[in-house]
Amino acid sequence: MVGYYINDSRGSFDNLEIATLSNTTGATVPSNESTNDEPELTEPMDTVEPEEHTQAFSNEFDGYLGLTTIDGSFTGNYAYEGSVYAVSEGGNDAFAIVNGAHFANGSISSKITLYDPIDGNNHDSGIAFRVKDASSGNDTYNGYFVGIRAGSDGTVFIGKQQDGKWTELASKSRSIDSRLVYNLNVKANGSTLSVYLNGEHMFNVLDSSFVEGDVALRVLRMPTIYQNIEITE
Repeated sequence: MVGYYINDSRGSFDNLEIATLSNTTGATVPSNESTNDEPELTEPMDTVEPEEHTQAFSNEFDGYLGLTTIDGSFTGNYAYEGSVYAVSEGGNDAFAIVNGAHFANGSISSKITLYDPIDGNNHDSGIAFRVKDASSGNDTYNGYFVGIRAGSDGTVFIGKQQDGKWTELASKSRSIDSRLVYNLNVKANGSTLSVYLNGEHMFNVLDSSFVEGDVALRVLRMPTIYQNIEITE
């Protein structure tokens, strides 16, 4: 198993890390307080703890360290250490591949903060994984996506994008407030995919459509800050 982190030698992403992440959650953007109800607990799947060593990446693309931007804008967010600000443009997603983070089995997590939607409607942001064939355009990739959808009637969900068709595999109702930090985590073990929010198990699903591929950040018309991205295998 290998842990990865991305560090910016030029200061564009101050300490944007793919490294060991603690389960400290509930941190808020200034002037906001957490109002989350704790999710119902279910028994989590067995996991293996990652090794403690890390490997650094210093790839650059279009001026952004560690990300290959396909659509939208991904820039360093100087207000919060180790973070990137993602904004979609027009009707498309904001979508960027994490360089060097090929993923099959293990764990992916990130702190995610949703901001006000650009069209007045609540949308979603999250992490795509085992990604193949990504190209410019709305949902033009094959792979899994785990995300959170904003609103008092928001959801935590996972699904797959395959040959132009979206299929939701599981979801759970959860109030998702804007400007509040959520820790989103997915663990993959073969065909078993397990999703956690703020350290609490949401659900497991079984699907064998994709076995390996890239990791990507995806935002749909909902400006989003990603912090402390962690990928372990």
